[in-house]
Amino acid sequence: MELRENDLPGTLHWPTDKAHLKILSADTIGDTAYSRSWVLKVIFAMGKCHLERRSCVDVEQNLCYLWDMTANKDVATFMVDHFFLSFAQRILTTSNDARLKEIVTGILGNICCFRELLSTVGNDVILIRATLNQLLDHDTQTIIQVVRILQTAMWKPEYSMHKVQFAEDADARVPWMDQFHQCRFLGEALCFILTSSKNEQLLTDVVNLVNSMMYVELDKSFSFRKVFNMKSLVASLVEALLQLISEQSEDESHSRTQVKTVEKWLEILLKIMAVALPNVRHVLTDSKSIVDLLTRILKPYKIADNLRMALVDKSVIVDCIHQCIELVEWFQKNGFEVDSEPVAVILEFMYQLDNLLSTEFNDVEVSVSVQELQNFLQNYWTTLRTPGRLNIPELLELLPAEVKDYLTTNLDENNSVDQNLPQ
Repeated sequence: MELRENDLPGTLHWPTDKAHLKILSADTIGDTAYSRSWVLKVIFAMGKCHLERRSCVDVEQNLCYLWDMTANKDVATFMVDHFFLSFAQRILTTSNDARLKEIVTGILGNICCFRELLSTVGNDVILIRATLNQLLDHDTQTIIQVVRILQTAMWKPEYSMHKVQFAEDADARVPWMDQFHQCRFLGEALCFILTSSKNEQLLTDVVNLVNSMMYVELDKSFSFRKVFNMKSLVASLVEALLQLISEQSEDESHSRTQVKTVEKWLEILLKIMAVALPNVRHVLTDSKSIVDLLTRILKPYKIADNLRMALVDKSVIVDCIHQCIELVEWFQKNGFEVDSEPVAVILEFMYQLDNLLSTEFNDVEVSVSVQELQNFLQNYWTTLRTPGRLNIPELLELLPAEVKDYLTTNLDENNSVDQNLPQ
C-alpha cells in the first residue's frame, strides 16, 4: 500500500485553533506536514545505534519511513543541513550492518535526485569514496542503491530539452566525475558484478549505468576508455546478457524490460568496437559467444506471432534486430567464425517479415525502420549467395520447407549456386 504524506510517522495533524496551529507550524519542514523534531530524532537515533555498535532493528522502521520522506525536496534539504551526510559517511565507512547501509545509500539516492543536493554531496569527497567502496561489498541491495546514485550522477545532459540546464547540471556532476576517474577499481568492480551477479535488477541497472558512462564520454572530465578494460567489459557484458536473456521457448518473446536492456547492451557493444579500432580483434576474443548471444536475441522473432506483435507495437526491438543482423554480417565479413545456425535464424526471420508485410500490412502501416530492415535483409541474402561465401545447399537443409521454398524462388536464376540446390 502506498503511503501518503499524512500517513507517515512524524507527520503533524493540524488542530483547528490558531494558538496550536502557530506552535505546530514552527516544527514543520518547509511546506510539508513533516515534523522537524521527529526527523532529527530518527537521524540521531540512527547515529547512536551506530556509535554504540548495536543493531538498528528498533529504529529500522522509522528509517524506512524517512527513506520515503526524502523523496520530498524540503525533507532532503533539511537532512543535508542537519548532519545526515556526516552520519552517512561514518556508517558507510565503518558499519557492518548491511540493512543499515542499504537504507543510508537509499536515502542518499533520493537526496541526489535534486540537482543542488547532488552538487553538495559531490563536494564531500570522503562520502563519495565511501559510497563507491560499497561496490566491493557483497550485499546486493546496497549495491543496487549505490548504482542508482552513480546513475543519477551520470545523468545524460544531451537528452534534456532545456539548454540552460546543461551547464548547471554539468557543474553538479564535475566533482563526481573527478572521483570516478580517481576510483581505480570502478571499472573492474562493475565488470565483476556483471559477471557474477544473479540478480536481474542489479544486472539491468549496471548495464544502464555503463551505457550512461559511455555517453558521458562527451564530458572532458570523464573517459569511458580509461575506466574500463574493453576486453574485460565485453566478456562481462556477454555474461550479464546471457543471464538476463536466458534460453527460453522460441514461442516466448522478450519482455519490454529485456528489450530495453538489449537496446542498451547493443549500444555499448558498438561503442566498444568503435573505440577498439583498429585492434578490435583483441577486444572481441570470444566472438562465438557474442554471435550466439545475438542469435538468442533474434530467435523469438522468427515466430510469426512474436514478430507481428513487435510490428504492431512499433517496438524498439525492430531496431535491435537490425543491429543484431548487421553485427552477424560484420563478423562474417571480417573473417570471424560464424556457423550456419545464426544465418539460418536470420533467414527464417526474413521469411516471416516478408510474409507478414505482404499479407497483413500495407505501406502506410510499415515504418521506415522496418522498410530499411527488409531492404537490408534482401541485400544480406544476395551477399550470402556470392560464390565461396557460404555453402548454400547445406544452409538450406537447416531450414523449414516453407522457408527453403521462399528462398529458392528468390534466388537469381543466373546465380551459379542454383545448379547445386537441393530439390
